[in-house]
Amino acid sequence: MITKLFKTRKTILYSFFLTLLFFGINYRVEFATDTYYNFIQKGAWVACLDNGRPFLALCFYILESLPISVGMIYHIMQLLGIVFLTAATALLAGTYNRYMESETIAVVLSFLTIANPLIIEYFLFEEKGIFMLAILLNVIAALITERTWRKQGESSGKELVLSALFTFLCMLVAVLSYQTSVQVFVVLSLPFIVIYSRNVLDFVKKNVYVALLYGCSMGCALAVAKYILHTERAVVSMNLQEGFARTADIIRDITADSFYHLHKGEFFLWCLILAAIMAISLIKAEEGRIKLFLSYAYIWAGCLVASFFIFVLNGSALPSPRTVYTYGMLFGVILFYSAIQKKKIILNLALAAAVIILAMEYISFGSVFIDRYQCNEADRYYAQLIREQIREYEDETGNEIDTISYYKDATITWWDEGYGDTMLMSRAQSCGWSALNSLNFYLGREYIEGEQDPEIAEYFSQRDWGMYSEDQLIFKDNVLHICVY
Repeated sequence: MITKLFKTRKTILYSFFLTLLFFGINYRVEFATDTYYNFIQKGAWVACLDNGRPFLALCFYILESLPISVGMIYHIMQLLGIVFLTAATALLAGTYNRYMESETIAVVLSFLTIANPLIIEYFLFEEKGIFMLAILLNVIAALITERTWRKQGESSGKELVLSALFTFLCMLVAVLSYQTSVQVFVVLSLPFIVIYSRNVLDFVKKNVYVALLYGCSMGCALAVAKYILHTERAVVSMNLQEGFARTADIIRDITADSFYHLHKGEFFLWCLILAAIMAISLIKAEEGRIKLFLSYAYIWAGCLVASFFIFVLNGSALPSPRTVYTYGMLFGVILFYSAIQKKKIILNLALAAAVIILAMEYISFGSVFIDRYQCNEADRYYAQLIREQIREYEDETGNEIDTISYYKDATITWWDEGYGDTMLMSRAQSCGWSALNSLNFYLGREYIEGEQDPEIAEYFSQRDWGMYSEDQLIFKDNVLHICVY
């Protein structure tokens, strides 16, 4: 193992520095709105169980049992995220390098595949370390499958069974950490299905094999969530017509419209670059153009099916960067398949396209990380303003505030102005699960939430603030009534 690590040290170092550049340099402790609920209530592991993720819950149970702060848990998760993402990139790059001469290009394409433009939300949640572990496990599962197909005819029946079993175990741990992570296995397997299919029947068998592993792992996750954990998210709908229509709308919105941190048409631009490289690859192909075209179409369609089939069956699943993450893997797997066509011009174009996408991704991610940090600082400042008014009231009246009641004005503002990406910048006070908990976190208090006063509720409902105002706070005995603007 040491010898293997030494031989691949360049791949590991390249993977590590790319990971550090994208997710280490701009690192700050940024809290999502969920975090205030999870940690203040001392129950991140409980929230994970409620969402049907028992392995993730186990990891948080261990961390929360240790005498460490919330910030330290974030640091540990960030460190694990960098380690596991580096490992996933290096392992995939080692496999990609078997099919091309350039180790550097293999690392770049591998990093683009794993750390694609839709990975951003994984690094905005405290679960980031285990998310990356789930991705790593699916990478391992896909590479075991690739090795089995590459050595087909050389392995015994026992070895094949053990490979399938170990692949399933990797996927099972991954799916019990985050359900949609097993789509990574499917997408990574697509180009290898094309490469190693000897005929149509073999192609069908390999697709069935991948589909069975995916279906079994997702089935286990659904069974655990529905019959053991009894989570409300374990929902399957058989209204396929409505599901397909909804899914088509989601794909169109992500591809052509603005989507969270992606500007309008940005994803579509990358798809056009991809289509252009595919077209040039077909033109430059000396033979087998029909097969090459069908291969491209299969990989593209397979990525769409793997990424969005869950939305067909689950009407409650919401599109977000983390739930459609594997759609962003499209660029990496297509460019990889293009690069192995043994045409230098295609290899160079694939590298150029990967660099362009990664450069745009880096700028976008940097903006999101900075905005998220500033959003947290705004939440902290808001809490400090409220603390000052509480102190003034307590000093003047002698009453001690121990209860806070929340209200909404006529039009609630989910995010303040001035952020590049509003969808990922929800204000802590705008969400019911984080409003009180964020105050308790920043002020070090244990306020409880009280019932609304009907007269005050009527008064606040007729107002419409667009920014903070002292008029949003009304004190009454030991209760602070706050209107969320």
